[in-house]
Amino acid sequence: MGMSYLPIFFSDRDLLRRLSYAQVGKVITKLLDDALDEPSDVTLSESGEIVYTKMKQDADRSRANYDQVCSNRSRAAREREEKKRRSTIVHNCGEEKEEEKDKDKYDDKEKDKDNARQRANERAGARERSGGKRFLKNNSVCTYKKEDLFIPVWELEGEDSTKSADGGPA
Repeated sequence: MGMSYLPIFFSDRDLLRRLSYAQVGKVITKLLDDALDEPSDVTLSESGEIVYTKMKQDADRSRANYDQVCSNRSRAAREREEKKRRSTIVHNCGEEKEEEKDKDKYDDKEKDKDNARQRANERAGARERSGGKRFLKNNSVCTYKKEDLFIPVWELEGEDSTKSADGGPA
């Protein structure tokens, strides 16, 4: 799609002021006819022809710049689309690799779990060999047992106070 306008620059204002309103209208009409590639039957005076020639050169230059910008943008859009297609193909190939990576990760996690179980069993065996003693981080012997630290609720004193005289709930 070509340009749908005719550029008239502010620098042309001084040139157009030297012409009569009728001549300005004729110059603009001829420029529009040329921009639409239509034959023009407008006749210009000598000064009108000079202004028309200068404005036509400006319009042609603007049209060439516009066409260049359009072709650059079109080329860039084609390159973006091609890059998207290539990355989609690579990404699809990468998805298969991702599935393999996920499978490898799962296998690695299973191996880590097995290794952790084995280390726990080794530590338990080491405790048995050391006479069942447990050590704190500072390598001192732990003298407390888990059972000593946590007393079940039903063994707390005063539990009998919640029962009624007949043995049922209060």
